[in-house]
Amino acid sequence: RPQNRRQIEALLAQVDSAALYAQGQSAPPASPLRGFINRALAERGLSPIPRGADSNQSTADWNLPVTPYQVGAEGYQPSRSLAVLLPLSGPLSGAGHAVLDGVLAAHFEQAGERPRLLVIDTAGSADAAVAAYQQAFDAGAQRVLGPLDRDAVSAVFTLEQHPLPILALNRSGLPPPPGSASYTLSPEDEAVAAAERMLGKGLLKAIAVGSSDEQSRRAIAAFVEHFTQRGGELLASAEIPEYAANFSDVLKPLFSAAGGRVIKDPTRVKADRTELAAAHDAVFIALKAPQARLLVPQLASVGFAKKPIFATALIVSGSGDLRLDLELEGIEFPEFPWLLGESDALPSAEHLARTLPSTRGASARLFGLGADGYRLSAYQDYLQSHPGAWLAGTSGQLRMDMFGNVLRAPSWAVFSGGRTRAAIETSLQPQAMESGDGTW
Repeated sequence: RPQNRRQIEALLAQVDSAALYAQGQSAPPASPLRGFINRALAERGLSPIPRGADSNQSTADWNLPVTPYQVGAEGYQPSRSLAVLLPLSGPLSGAGHAVLDGVLAAHFEQAGERPRLLVIDTAGSADAAVAAYQQAFDAGAQRVLGPLDRDAVSAVFTLEQHPLPILALNRSGLPPPPGSASYTLSPEDEAVAAAERMLGKGLLKAIAVGSSDEQSRRAIAAFVEHFTQRGGELLASAEIPEYAANFSDVLKPLFSAAGGRVIKDPTRVKADRTELAAAHDAVFIALKAPQARLLVPQLASVGFAKKPIFATALIVSGSGDLRLDLELEGIEFPEFPWLLGESDALPSAEHLARTLPSTRGASARLFGLGADGYRLSAYQDYLQSHPGAWLAGTSGQLRMDMFGNVLRAPSWAVFSGGRTRAAIETSLQPQAMESGDGTW
């Protein structure tokens, strides 16, 4: 179960690498424990325990950091026939067609040998996805890209046999079958990336603000778990009402947790004095743009010192108004390098947007998901057998862990002058507050 899996990962995160490797050597090669340990080692940049390794082997020849490197032509191993399983009808058809546009764009952009494509509609149904997988096998496909929705992925993953390797475009509560993998744009992954970025900049004390939106709650939970496991301190977190405009009651506990206080004049002659809440180094938010626009000025009005703010890509939802987005000035969030003009995996997003509606707005990320999925399918075998290798995708640097999950290192964008641009990679160390009367 996902909860048990998170508990196991939390326990292993507390074990040093040498002890972790020794414990993994003593575990049977096919045991779930060795799989968990291999994943923990890979996340630390260390090679996995080789299949067949036992407690008699020395760690001297193994326990070395993996040197990351960009995969080249040696990793390109396309199949002769690739089945693409997407919901092209039903309630998810809009998302399915955006992903398919990305698959086709990457297919026609690929030089040299390319697979024959077999596109099958899963209609947003788990049963239809299972039938589509069988249809792909009967049609002679060698590999499957998809399905897209979580229930369909779970249904295909639970089949007794998997004659065709799968690159699913979502994750379920189940690990991919042997030889298969999954790739998704999850709020959890973006939250973990934000936590790593903050820790890497020396921002070790944080407050977190989310909403009742499901993606927001998932992001906040993942951020808190990863940030604290990696040595960060969460001072407080809050969930703001989704349709409210005044967050002052929700923010007051965060204000106190971050060291703020209101000093009342005992004579009642002078106005109350506010000492800024400045114990935090940064703020993490998982909010859509309209909520974030309301939150930022209220942080100041309640009495929070101005500190760096990091977000998930959820903040892009509802953005795009140059005047209103001035309220988001300085907020950093993970973004596709392709959308920032930093990737040559595809023609520029600006160029494609002139003729392809699916490359505009929120669907542009689904377009990129499809393009990356197509390219990953040809590099899948190589990436699964080379832990240090990564592929340059539209969404970031892509590599695979020992469980078959595609891990993404995104680029970072920042709101500047009401627009988004690539973030400048400079250190954001906590700044000492100047002494004063504690008011804005």
